[in-house]
Amino acid sequence: RTSGRSCTRSDVRSGPREPPRRLREHRGQPQRGQVDADERAARREPEHLHAKGVDDAPTDHGDRQRGRVADRVLGPMSAPAPANHRAGFVSIVGSPNVGKSTLMNALLGENLSICTPKASTTRQRIMGIANEDEWQIVYSDTPGVVKPSYKLHEGMMGAVRCAIEDADVILFITDVLEEGFRDEKMLARVRSAEVPVLMLINKVDLLGKPLPPGVPKPYSMRARERAARAAAGGVPEVYDAYDAYGEEEEEKPSFPQPMAMNVTSILAWWSAQLPGAEMFELSAKEGNGLPELKARLLELLPLHQPYFDKTQLSDRPEKFFAAEFVRAQIFAQFDDEVPYSCEVEVTAFVESDNKIKAEATVHVMRDSQKGILIGHKGSGVKKLTEGAQRDLYRFFGKRVDLRLQIKVSKNWRADDMLLKQFGYLR
Repeated sequence: RTSGRSCTRSDVRSGPREPPRRLREHRGQPQRGQVDADERAARREPEHLHAKGVDDAPTDHGDRQRGRVADRVLGPMSAPAPANHRAGFVSIVGSPNVGKSTLMNALLGENLSICTPKASTTRQRIMGIANEDEWQIVYSDTPGVVKPSYKLHEGMMGAVRCAIEDADVILFITDVLEEGFRDEKMLARVRSAEVPVLMLINKVDLLGKPLPPGVPKPYSMRARERAARAAAGGVPEVYDAYDAYGEEEEEKPSFPQPMAMNVTSILAWWSAQLPGAEMFELSAKEGNGLPELKARLLELLPLHQPYFDKTQLSDRPEKFFAAEFVRAQIFAQFDDEVPYSCEVEVTAFVESDNKIKAEATVHVMRDSQKGILIGHKGSGVKKLTEGAQRDLYRFFGKRVDLRLQIKVSKNWRADDMLLKQFGYLR
């Protein structure tokens, strides 16, 4: 297997603005999880420098057969692009459950980020790379903005701040159900960014539809999830709002709010909050408004050579996506606080021509949560494994032999060592 090299923004960024300080500090330093060439050949793993934290990191990679999503996560370097080539970083920022991951998947045309009706599914910054001969757009899907309640939240919000800092264009997304914005400091950070900001009003397809029963006005964050579940045809469920949003009770923003489900008032309110931002109405789920948004992004991109290889779909290694699909099944199959108390760590990933063997540990916070995941006579973990294997087969295009272990790691969301191990902190 031959290997090439893909670059991070800090390696090739041009112009007077130097790379962010955190990238300058870590540039050239070996990252946790680096695998040398001999070990990679023995294990049939792609060589990579896995970004441990919110930073994007260099990725060395091997050749792949083409035709599946995972094949384009890593690939060989391509020839230099023409002089009029455009390339840039587009960061997607907003509250939990407003459609950030759905938007990036729709813009990429691939299901790269996991999406569920539950809030705060995305925990780390994920880059998705869209390529054509004349341009390259590097999208960043980010965690939903919350008020940090523990160190996991702090790491997640660090990823959001980094994405804002690195962006050439910011896509600030809300929806027709959201009222106001719960973090004025993050909003001020977007407001002061010296790059174009596009304000997106998502889920306009919900306008005119009857509201689900039991959803009060004005919409709270918990009510917005119930609305999303009902719109998706699911049954509204109760969950631990403290885990999802960082606080037990809803707090009103300290500034005036728009009226829910009224696009005119929403546009007027956000125009006042983000002066100079361009407004777009769209439905990421239905695809409405996406062609116009993409056309405007291409106009705003600077002239630049590609930051990543043209065959590359993401900055993340395959093991990261294996963990994400397991976590997506936890969100799909379990409720209440369980999904927010779990973290998935892939401990082994060996790929052959027609099969992948993977082992993963699901970390939970309490013994009771371990029992819920395992289920009666192992039925819960069996169902979880089967669901994850189906998703992984669709992603990698080959059969996946997955082994799951459930482990109690008490209070891992506040443990610096574990959070660094999982990639949330440096």
